Amino acid sequence: MCTRCTSPAVLFALLGAISCVGFVRAANSSIFLTDSGHLQVNSEPGRTVLLNGINISALEDRIAQLERRFMATTTSTITTTTTTTTTTTTTVTTTTTTTTSTTTTVTPTLSIVQTFATSGANAVVQLQGTGGKSLLLFGNDIGPPGVDSQVFVANNISAPVPYSFLESLATHSAEGCVAFTMDSQQFVACACFRISVVKVFVLNNDLLQFFTSVNMVGPTRVDVLDFKGDVYMAVSGSCFNGVWNYQSLIFKYDRGAGSFALLASVPTECTIGVKLFVRDGALFVAFGNYYSQQNVGGSNSAVVARMNSAGTAFDVVQTLVNTGVAVGIEHFSIANKSYLAIANNRVGNSSIYLWNDTAFNVLQQLPMESCNKFFYFSRASNHFLFAAIGSETAGSSILRFDSVKGLFDPWLAVPTYSSVVDATYFVLNGTDFLAVACNYNSTLQFAAPSWLFRLLNL
Repeated sequence: MCTRCTSPAVLFALLGAISCVGFVRAANSSIFLTDSGHLQVNSEPGRTVLLNGINISALEDRIAQLERRFMATTTSTITTTTTTTTTTTTTVTTTTTTTTSTTTTVTPTLSIVQTFATSGANAVVQLQGTGGKSLLLFGNDIGPPGVDSQVFVANNISAPVPYSFLESLATHSAEGCVAFTMDSQQFVACACFRISVVKVFVLNNDLLQFFTSVNMVGPTRVDVLDFKGDVYMAVSGSCFNGVWNYQSLIFKYDRGAGSFALLASVPTECTIGVKLFVRDGALFVAFGNYYSQQNVGGSNSAVVARMNSAGTAFDVVQTLVNTGVAVGIEHFSIANKSYLAIANNRVGNSSIYLWNDTAFNVLQQLPMESCNKFFYFSRASNHFLFAAIGSETAGSSILRFDSVKGLFDPWLAVPTYSSVVDATYFVLNGTDFLAVACNYNSTLQFAAPSWLFRLLNL
């Protein structure tokens, strides 16, 4: 990519210019800028369209303004030590060592690698293909009847536009997808809300093939975890076509039958957020309630349940109140401490909870507008939370954990100009990437593109 098209502001300005002349994206396309300063659209394999007449030079002043507005200003400090040794010889030899400290300011940044023509994307997962290939699956929810999810493949992640369209998956509205490994094979499970089924696909020769499915009324999110050699799937239950579903379900994989069998249910309200996790040698699940008949604006709670010693049921051990509309739940551990991050989809605070050996207590309130989900990732000794924000004006962001304070601080703005629902972080060839699933914006509506960013100076 050319150096003048590496910031989100550049691409946004140019996308705005295109929308003014009525440009319509092709399905399964990606957009980028050539070194000559023109906009290029890569469509399905074999089709390339070059749009001339949109040159960066006429927009440089405006682009510079946008870059200054959207680039992060938070900095981190790295201290290095330089040692100088001087030897003076007289009748004795004396060695004197002088130590000086210099401070280098490193600014975390991100640059756009690629955009994807998705349709109301609610999920994104990354899979490792053969021969160093990388696959990205975007779970689409809104679009033509029977809208399918899209899989893109990168044969060379260092290419200017690394990913090209590979295949569609028959998900027919994927509210949420998760990647997992079972018996040394890679899988993806997608909650297909509009057809009331969870579909599971297996990666075979770089293609995702249907593997099995489970039926459930209005599934919204799904999580899968291996616990002591057994694989469990938790599915959040929703309210679909007037059906109020007050049970979220946990399934266990039956290797003999080659399918997931219902294990237990947990009493919930209409739920979206779900997370399986292990703490103190026990399997837990957390569900975020977002709606109830009693509280039409939102249920304002989340439920934590633990599997019993017999492995036959999940018992509710805690109800977290005043969470807001808990549409996203993330669990992570830092220094053997267990945390829950709960995203509040309405105005107000999202929350981070800390486990105190018997229950989760509020650790930190994060004032942010319309948070859809938290996604945890780590790099070396640093710990991060990506906050997927549903407001196209507020923008998403990355928070970094301060080990001294024991809290998360704002670290890097991620301007996407759309409602963001999901994200995934991965490293390829030593380079850090962040893929973001965008669902909607006021200009392109559900045709808002999803993004792939390169992260620098983590």
